[in-house]
Order: sequence, then C-alpha cells, then structure tokens
Amino acid sequence: MDYFAEFRRGITVDIRNPEYQAQVHPEIERCRHLCFLINGTDPSDPGRIVALERELFCNGLPETTYLKPPFQVDCGNCVTIGEGCFFNEGVKMMTLGSITIGDGCMIGPDVGLFTVNHLPLDLMRITFAPLTLGNRVWVGARANLLPGVTVGDDAIIGAGAVVTHDVPPCCVVAGNPARVVKRLSPSERAEAGRIDMGSVMFDYKGEGK
Repeated sequence: MDYFAEFRRGITVDIRNPEYQAQVHPEIERCRHLCFLINGTDPSDPGRIVALERELFCNGLPETTYLKPPFQVDCGNCVTIGEGCFFNEGVKMMTLGSITIGDGCMIGPDVGLFTVNHLPLDLMRITFAPLTLGNRVWVGARANLLPGVTVGDDAIIGAGAVVTHDVPPCCVVAGNPARVVKRLSPSERAEAGRIDMGSVMFDYKGEGK
C-alpha cells in the first residue's frame, strides 16, 4: 500500500502499524531535521534558508513565496504552495492528508494547518483529510484550520478562528467555530488581493525590501 496516496482518500490508520511506520517515519525525520536547520539559520543568510526550504518542500516552492522561520512541517512531500505567498513565523503544518495553497496567500503568525485527527474512542488510530486554500486567502494570526476544510478564493480568516467547515469565496469568517461575519465584493477583494508577498518581504539574495 502507498500510504501517502491513501491518506488523501481519508483512510484510518493505526499508528502502531509497522508498514505505516516504515513509509511515513523516514519522511517525518527528514522534515524534522530540515526544520531544525532552517529554524537555526541566521536570518541574515536568506539564501541558505530558501535552499533548505526548497529541499523541505520537495513538490516545488516558487521563488516568490517566503516562509519566515521558525515553523514546523511534519511531511513536506504532502504540501503544494503557489506563487507569491507569505507565511509569518510560528506556522505549524500537520500535512499527511495533504495541504494545497493557492497563489497570493498570506498566512499570519502562529497559524495551524491540520489534516490529521485521532479517533475520539481510539487515540492510537488516526484519520486524514485534505486542506485546501484558494487564491489570495488571508489567514489571521493564531487561526486553526482543521482537516477537510476548503477555503475559497479571496476569503479572510479572522485571528484566532477555528475553521471546521468550508469557507465560501469572498467571505470573512471569525470565531470558534468560525462563521461568516461579512461578505465581500468579489471584484474589490480580487483587486485588493493581488499581492506578491514573497518578493515584497525578501528577494532571497540577502536584500530586504
């Protein structure tokens, strides 16, 4: 069984399963080591940071996307990130169910992106569901997005929100659980959301902008 492919289909796995451990634990250890190196790198050496980040996110990381250390990612092979995104410090990703992030997204500090959960009556068994963010999504500080959520284009997630259900495009959600508190004009939000945060913050050649 290809466990990484099956995770995207929402299977349930016993974490004591030797076959599961043999496939998944090496990727977890690879990413743990790379996160340790990234988070310990002097911020005045952005070239080293980006080289390590590209190794971590082996599906490819656009030059215009920037993740500000420190952060934690358990399995970089389960993440796809678009152009022009910015991740502030403290972001945590539990990614086995797969995370897909569109272009021009802005992720605030201490945000949690989760695709894995334990069964309430059997904590040794875990389930998976993908997490998807559309284009130009803004996630406020310390928000948590739970497994199976899809966030539409141009949506805004309020600070501290706990997102348990899909978020429509061009909406602001807030609270725990998150609910729609405002609807935005699609044309205005799309225009305002045309950002390239990665290149605005750093060009990865050692020159802050």
